[in-house]
Amino acid sequence: MPIERKDRSFDLIFDQVTMDQVPADYIDEVHLHMLSGEVVTLTKEDLLLLRNSPDATSENLISTLIRDDMSEISLKLDYEAIKSDVLSGVTNFLGKYFNDK
Repeated sequence: MPIERKDRSFDLIFDQVTMDQVPADYIDEVHLHMLSGEVVTLTKEDLLLLRNSPDATSENLISTLIRDDMSEISLKLDYEAIKSDVLSGVTNFLGKYFNDK
């Protein structure tokens, strides 16, 4: 049975990227690590509810998520969506210069 080799070039590029901001559409989960050791997980659906609430502003969202008893926030990103959008954008932008004929 043949083994499918995955192209790791995008993985290597992505490992070198430093992001200051992440579009909300690419966030799958937010993990809030509390000083007590508890981890609170917010899913994409939870984040959409927060974002679509009537009084949703950047300040309100931040004040809702940030607490004094929190030690860390970590994000789980939708890596496949990022890769798909980047590849689509690059193909659309550069495709006209690299037509296969």
